[in-house]
Amino acid sequence: MTQYDDDEAFDENGVLRDGARHRVPMQMRDSLAPMITDGTNDPLGLHRPGWRIASGGSESDVAFRDSQRKLIEEAHAEYLDSLCNAWKGNRSTDA
Repeated sequence: MTQYDDDEAFDENGVLRDGARHRVPMQMRDSLAPMITDGTNDPLGLHRPGWRIASGGSESDVAFRDSQRKLIEEAHAEYLDSLCNAWKGNRSTDA
């Protein structure tokens, strides 16, 4: 493998050259709560297939997510209402 100095490992565009290595230290974060969740309190939920949502963060992030979650819940309630009442037909066009 070709050895590069730190200055030579990246090309003029800042892209790592072919065959070069760039080591980044990893900080262990076992004590922190996960920043994503599957919406349940099940600790094994993240090990199963399915959707994920962000959790934690700053107060503005939480406020934004709460407002988005409210919109999603309203859309979901409207969807369920249309499913439950579909058998009745569309009264506005059924004349």
